[in-house]
Amino acid sequence: ATNSLLHLYVSDTQVSGDLQAFKNSTALKNLSLRNAQVHGNLSALQDLDLYELSLSGTQILGDIRVFKNHRRLSTLGLSSTPVTGDVDVFHHCLGLSWLDLSFSNVTGDIQVFRNRQSLEELRLASTGVRGDLGVLVCSCSTNAFEVLDLSNTTVEGNIFVLQHAKALTELHLQGTHVAGSIDGLTFLEKASVVDLSK
Repeated sequence: ATNSLLHLYVSDTQVSGDLQAFKNSTALKNLSLRNAQVHGNLSALQDLDLYELSLSGTQILGDIRVFKNHRRLSTLGLSSTPVTGDVDVFHHCLGLSWLDLSFSNVTGDIQVFRNRQSLEELRLASTGVRGDLGVLVCSCSTNAFEVLDLSNTTVEGNIFVLQHAKALTELHLQGTHVAGSIDGLTFLEKASVVDLSK
């Protein structure tokens, strides 16, 4: 067992193996295996107290509910993986600052991310999430979201609520059910990318 290992970064490598190898790595805080040749089930990480986890682009399976007790989790990347589950599991993960579940099989209502003053980047593109943009944006600190990607989801609402998201630098809502006047976009003073196309 590797019980003293705190940080492991092997992203974008040919390293392979099963996630089960980390099941007893109780000291592990940061695990980055993005685009590595790893497989296995998220349940192997259930008892770990991780701060940062990146498994994007891997063949990791499982339900995201294994993170329901990971209250210290600040960064989570599971994009382009076949993981499943309801985003409501992040209700207690109040310290999340960066979350990318894009191109996964997660579902749920985006309202779980309201009132998240620490959440700077939220990427849920091409997932089964739904909800009202206004509930998400209006209830957050004006300094919260810098990047918001809800493209190709069933999110709906009026873009005028974006006046409450003054910190946004990137906004991706293409393929959603948002509507409203273009005037709502003039409030995005810091935005370099805004995509609302169909």
